[in-house]
Amino acid sequence: MRSIISVEITPTNINDAEKLAGFFALLVQTDPSLGVSISSGGGIIVNGTGELQLEMIVDRIARELSVQVQVTKPKVIYLEPIMLVQLTVASDVRDALIADLRAREGRIESISPTIKALVPLAAIVGYPEYVRAVTNGHGELSITFSSYEETTELERRPLVR
Repeated sequence: MRSIISVEITPTNINDAEKLAGFFALLVQTDPSLGVSISSGGGIIVNGTGELQLEMIVDRIARELSVQVQVTKPKVIYLEPIMLVQLTVASDVRDALIADLRAREGRIESISPTIKALVPLAAIVGYPEYVRAVTNGHGELSITFSSYEETTELERRPLVR
């Protein structure tokens, strides 16, 4: 399963940090759906498949380790599908299409002979019509699924109300 929610867990007593590190080292070996990393502030960021899973982990910390922790409010990890966009177009419209892909948060992978870019799906809704208009219908466009990535803050704004 893919992690979709995260919390940051920080021990109330800094002396308990080592206990927590050992606990999470063992936990990630037994639960492949769990992701663990260290935040810039030294807390432990735990990514899981749902709030219940994360609540159970916090309960286990209190019950099994007798460690008091501070836990942030759960945050949803938003994922936008990333698409591979491939374009074969005339040289006179090439630069305009590359600039447009970049404006759509696209990462240009290569430009010769075919433009290849990784672009969030949400940014290319209606893109085929745009390409047809810019190229006057003379060009080849292919859009295929590539991967999932966490959304950027800019992409997330319309999703969070």
